[in-house]
Formats: sequence, C-alpha cells, structure tokens
Amino acid sequence: MIKNCEIFVSIASYRDADLINTINDLYENAKDPDRIRVVVFNQTDFEADEIYKMDFGNRQVEIYSLDYKNTKGVSWVRHKIQTFIEQEKYYLQIDAHMRFGKDWDDKFIQYLKESNSKKPVLSFYPSAFDYENGKTQSNIIKNEIRAFNRKAVTSLGFGLDKNACSLDHGDNKPILGTTFAAGFVFAPIEYVKELPYDPQLYWNYEETDQTLRAFTNGWDFFGTPECLIWHKYNTGGGSPRHYNEVQNTMHRENKSNDHAEKKYFDPSYKTDYPLGTVRSLNEFEILNNLEFSSATLNKPEEKDVLIVVPYRNREQHLKDYLVKTPKFFKDRGITYDILIAELDNIGEWNAGLSCNSVINFRKKNKYKFLYIHHVDVYPIDGEWKWPNLNEAYFNMGDYGSTLMHYNDFFKVGGYRNGFWGWGSEDNDLNTKLHQFGIKTVDVTTLLDYSVEYDTKYQNHNREFQAVNYSNSSRILRTTPNRNVDSVFDTNHYGRTHSLTKIDENIYKHNIEPLFLAPTNVKNKNVVITYIKDIDTSIKFPFIKSVSYFASYNYDLYVIDASKEKDETVRRELTAFDFEIIDREPVYDNLFLDRLVAFKEFANTHDYETILCVDFSDIYFQGNPFEILDTISKDNIIISSEGIPIQDQKWNYGVIGNVYGSDLAKAVGPYEVLNCGVIAGNRKTLSEFADIVLNEYGKIPEHAKSIYGVDQAIILKLMYSSQILKKTGLREDVPLAAHLHTIFNDPIDKGRFRNIQISRNKVVYNSNGELFKIVHQYNRSIDMSNEILRHFNQFYLPTW
Repeated sequence: MIKNCEIFVSIASYRDADLINTINDLYENAKDPDRIRVVVFNQTDFEADEIYKMDFGNRQVEIYSLDYKNTKGVSWVRHKIQTFIEQEKYYLQIDAHMRFGKDWDDKFIQYLKESNSKKPVLSFYPSAFDYENGKTQSNIIKNEIRAFNRKAVTSLGFGLDKNACSLDHGDNKPILGTTFAAGFVFAPIEYVKELPYDPQLYWNYEETDQTLRAFTNGWDFFGTPECLIWHKYNTGGGSPRHYNEVQNTMHRENKSNDHAEKKYFDPSYKTDYPLGTVRSLNEFEILNNLEFSSATLNKPEEKDVLIVVPYRNREQHLKDYLVKTPKFFKDRGITYDILIAELDNIGEWNAGLSCNSVINFRKKNKYKFLYIHHVDVYPIDGEWKWPNLNEAYFNMGDYGSTLMHYNDFFKVGGYRNGFWGWGSEDNDLNTKLHQFGIKTVDVTTLLDYSVEYDTKYQNHNREFQAVNYSNSSRILRTTPNRNVDSVFDTNHYGRTHSLTKIDENIYKHNIEPLFLAPTNVKNKNVVITYIKDIDTSIKFPFIKSVSYFASYNYDLYVIDASKEKDETVRRELTAFDFEIIDREPVYDNLFLDRLVAFKEFANTHDYETILCVDFSDIYFQGNPFEILDTISKDNIIISSEGIPIQDQKWNYGVIGNVYGSDLAKAVGPYEVLNCGVIAGNRKTLSEFADIVLNEYGKIPEHAKSIYGVDQAIILKLMYSSQILKKTGLREDVPLAAHLHTIFNDPIDKGRFRNIQISRNKVVYNSNGELFKIVHQYNRSIDMSNEILRHFNQFYLPTW
C-alpha cells in the first residue's frame, strides 16, 4: 500500500549496475526518508543483467523491469514513469548513477522557495563523482546554454561558478540558469502536470524540448549555491547505450528530430506537447545569444554599460530618447546595450520593479556599469565620466538617474519592489549603497563633470500623486534587506514578457505586475475631516501622517466648505489620496455645520466605522482602527480628556453660559469629552447628529452664537443619559491624546499629568502605549514647534 508522500522520484535506469547504490544513498542522506517515493523503470537484459530483487523494507521503492530491446527511448520511459504520480507535491528526476548531500530533500525544497520565480525548477549538470574518490566538491555547477545544430544538441561549454554565488548572486540564493538538464530536476509537481515528457521524442531533443516548452510556459531554471547532488559521468564511453545496442534506432531518431523541429518552427503542426504562449522562442534567442535559423550560438560580449530605462506611457519622450541617447554613446566609442523596461499599464507605477527586471537580462552580455536612465532626460554633450570603485553617481540630469558599477547593483540587492506610486525608491537605493560602503556622488558637485543634459521634458507639469504613499513611507523606514523584496525576488512581483530587439543594441521587454497595489480601494473603515477657510501658512502634519498609516487599512475623505478653495492645499490632499467633497455651509457655526456634513457623509457612504477628526491640530502615530475595530459599532465613541469639567475652566464656563450654573455644577464632576475625535457607524453618527441638532434648536438664541456651544451641548447630552449608546475612552485605551491640558495647566489633575512624551515627541500613555492620534499640540507654541520638528524628521526622511 502506497503511503502519502511528498517527493516523487523518477529514475529511468538503462542496464545500470549502480542503481542500488543510488537508491540507498538517496534515502540515507534524506532528512525525512518517509516523505520519498521512488519509481524506477529498469530497462534490463533478462538473460545477461542482474535483475534487481531487493528488500527495501519500509522504503517506498517501486521497480518495474522491462526488456531493454522493447523500450522506445529515454523520453518514452520518463513519460511512462510520470503516469505513476499520485498526490505528491514535488518531482525529482535523476539518473541511476547519482549521489546525494546531507538533508538534500529539505534543502532542495527551501531553494525552490528562494528561487526568483513564481514557477521555479532546479535543474543543472551536477558535480562529478567517481568510484575511487567518491563525491567531490566541484567549483562548477553547470547550467549550460543548449544550442541547436538542427539535428543535435550541443553545449556552449561554460557553467555557473557556485563559489561566486555570494552577494553577487543574492547572498547564496539559487542562481538563474537557462536550460533543463535531464539528469537532475527538482520541481513542484505542477511542472510535470503542465509539461509531461513528450513520448514521441527519442534522444537528441529530450533536454531541448523541456527547455523550450518550460521557458515558453513561464518556468525558470536555477542552479543551487552548494553541492547537494553528484553524477557519475561516462567519460570513458563504457556505459551501455540503447542507440548502440538496438537496431533501427537511427530511424527513430530521425523521426523524433523531424517531430521536434516541426513543433518549434511550424505553426501549422499539431501536437499534444506544444510550446507555451507566455514567452516566445525569440525571447529565448535574445537572452541566450543564439539564432535558431542559422544554428549559431555566441558567447556573451564584454561591453561598457547596460542602460536600463524604466518606462510607461511616455511615447514622445521615448521617441526622442532613442534618437539622442544612442548617438551620444556611439559618438564617444562607448559600447552599450539599452533595455527599455516597460511596466504594463495595470495598476500604479513602480519604477523599482521595472529596473529590477534587468536580472532576467543579466546573462545577455558582460557589462562593467549599469546606468539607470530616465526616459525624459538625455545626455547631449560633454565628456562622459565613469565612477571610481566604491562610487555611484546620481543626479545625472535628474535626481533618480544613476550610474554605478554593474555588480554593485546586484551586490546591494537593487531596488525593493514595494514602491508603488511615484518616488521613494531612489532614496532607498541610496541608503542601500551607503550600507555597503559605496559612496553616492552628486555629479553636480564634481568640478570636472562636463556632461550636459537635455531636460526640456523635466519642465512639464507633472502633478505629484502619492497613492500608496503610506506604504512607500513605511518601506523607507525599515532597514533595507537585499534578500527580501529585492532584485532577487522581483519575479515574484512581476513577470517579464514580450522581449524584442527594436534596433541595434536596443531591446525592450514588458513587465506584467503579479501583485497590484490597490487603487481607490473601498475599505471597511474611513477617516473624514472638515476644512473651512483654513490658514495656509500653517503646516499640516495631519495630511501626511494620516496617509502614512492608511496604506490599505482605511479610506480618506475631506469635506471642503471654504468660500474660496485653496488649490495648494487641495493638491496636497489629492496627492496623498484624499477624496475631496465640496460643500456649501448650512450652519454659520462651523462645528455644527461640520457635524451635519459628517451626518450627510454617513448616510451616503457604506462604511463600518467612520472616524471624524479635526484637521489643523491633529497628527497620527498609528492606525486608530486597531482600537476602534474592537469596540461596539453601535456606540458613539468620544475620547475623554481625563480631567473633570469643573477643573477645566473653559468647558465649565461654556456650559454655564449656555445652560446656567446649575447644570454646570451637576456635570462638573464628569470628565471633559473632546469632540475633535468622534467615531461611530452610519446609524449612530446620524442619530448623534440629529440629537445634537435638536438640542441646538432648544437653547436660547443668545447662546447659539457662543463659541464652543457644540461642546457644551454634547457634554450635557452625554451626561444626562440622552445618548444611551456611548463610549468614553480613557487613557487605558490609547486612542487619542489631547495635549492642551498638559501645557496650559501645569497643576492639571487630569489623566494626562502622567502622559509620556519622549525626547523625539512620540506620545505614549502612562502604560507606555502609543497613542494613535495626537490632538491639540498647537495650544502651546513650544509644543507645536517640537511636534512639527518631530513630524519633519519622521514623515519626511532624507537620506
């Protein structure tokens, strides 16, 4: 009875005396032998060869023996073995003369996960072993480009040096290869299901067929940075071969070759094992420097620079670029390739991901330098200058265009892929370079730098759009990590396709985003604020801080009731992903009109929780819905200032002026509730507004014009139990800190006497918990200046 196993092992054995040793070594070196199931098709001579009758104990080994004269070639045999696959997760294909490293199963699975691809395959020509010396640590894990000679497969004769697989290859991550090697394959089981062996092939095209079908279906091949498997190579020619021992094999080979070539080059030819449509054969030719038509394979050239142009929707700029930039470098005798990296027009712009896609182009040629060159700025005159070792140039016509040693880009891990929207990726790369001891040099500060740039397109009106600004800002605040979300993981974020040669030394490919940053996402929660004729000379930490923590957690709206709309503020709001609702005021009283506006919003928008906040004196330190989502949605939520009304002269006086001293005394022992931060759902906010407005209609006319009448009404209603479903949050639930009680009253007896404001003005409660919202920091000039200084340091990082 077959157990449930993870790894299916395919062995096509042809009269091989080493089969037993191979199976034993495979199991003995596995981390978990119980996860392995081996299926062997043993092509044997029943009269001359030893027939393997072994007791494998509890090992899951199935050996099916057949007469070697009746087999139809290696592809036919491997196809038959693949039909035995059941519920396994991984596929291992090996020859019958192999040896294994310790814990090979765990490590191969891990290397699959670390490979820079959504569809990875480990496949290469392993290091050699022999019976005298055993396993040897070869410096080469061959992963050779396979070239076509029409009727045969030949090799370029170079491989990947595993000892070089350090920082230059992603800190010991799998090495991107180019071809399928039949003697060792480790892949997800989905690979076999999508690309089963073609049983009509005989010998020559086995590896070529799997290479081209895999490539065109979007699979990528990788070598491992350590030796975990060894192969006995037949250097003396003594091993038996089917085509040497069986008659009429040449006829089979010719038929197989004809079948293969028609599959690849005749579009009208029908087969059950065709090429894929994700990538083209032309892309394979370009990447591997070969030409199918002439059966030629060229070694990579040595060139001065690879120029990478992140691009989308700038046709006129690209047209001018392709005239001016190649001419500039040709005139100076600089050898180059240009790669236009065009991001598909899906979702937000991502310059880092576009540039990182160069990793799929990196074996094209051998380059000394990498130039990230924006499409709207061109070098047109002057003497080109290269950076020294451990230097990188930037601000080459514009801030983000940068020139560095080619290997340094990979050494630091390139860009991170999470910068959706405009900006931030350049600052992040700058930080990475510094971490690795690479000096960044602003070329405008170099006295001997004479290159002139055409920057006419830099002057066009391009409004800053900070969609997902919060996400980008968070990434900037984290320590750069070259192994997570970097050039070595870029194929998890985007898939390159449609690689073409558009002119001499000029190539273009597209990148399809596999992860899309949400745009105009309707979240379950929303933050809304209200502005009316604001003082534009004031700096507003609110805009960037609330956007910073929004990310994909909540939506942002602002109601603009100003008589004259301030376009500067409105541009900043829209840049940071606020939706603006224009409004004609209904009430002269700003606070009551704001409450009515919030009610109208609640009735016309379907959100679970609506957080209504002030604008000019608030900034965010966290996501407030982490707290609000834990509180009943049926309550109106207002945070307490933690000071009794009778101890807060302004509130006590306003209540007395509106309702008289008796009510002021009655509610005096209760705490001040601050109306600058209110939350609820659609129903509770609407009901709350109606109750407040109804009460406003009842008070004397002279009281309606009193500043702060809304505060008096709300305190009266909340503490006279007219509003039943209510929550007043104290400091043990750190939603909002209202700072005026600290700075205006040093003998304050309220809860904020224990507030903790660290030296960099991060505001905590007495339990050391970070307040999500900081309010009324502007009641003290000194405090306002300190908060703004902290805000500028935290939210506007410069590197």
